[in-house]
Amino acid sequence: AWQNGRDISNADVVSEIASSVGLDGKECVNAAMNDQVLKDRLRIQTEEAIAAGVFGVPTTTVDGEHFWGSEADTMSHIEAKILGKDPIDSAVFARWSTIAASAGRKR
Repeated sequence: AWQNGRDISNADVVSEIASSVGLDGKECVNAAMNDQVLKDRLRIQTEEAIAAGVFGVPTTTVDGEHFWGSEADTMSHIEAKILGKDPIDSAVFARWSTIAASAGRKR
């Protein structure tokens, strides 16, 4: 969906995507919009993601390091990290991780 610029805030788009992978798209969207357990789960997972430093979607986390995006270059960075071929020296990354954020999300 992200790669094609689809608006996943639109229920019809989400329904179409779910249907395209063999699910009952309308039922999935209906359940997500009307099931309080699912709404609570989404709220908790969103809060956990924010607390972990996730700043956008899609985000993949490998060994505590966040990778944002789904483009080929992002995937190649994830692959390098998994294979232990991270191009960023671990000491440099450790130093970067101590730098305070220049902006924060309002709660």
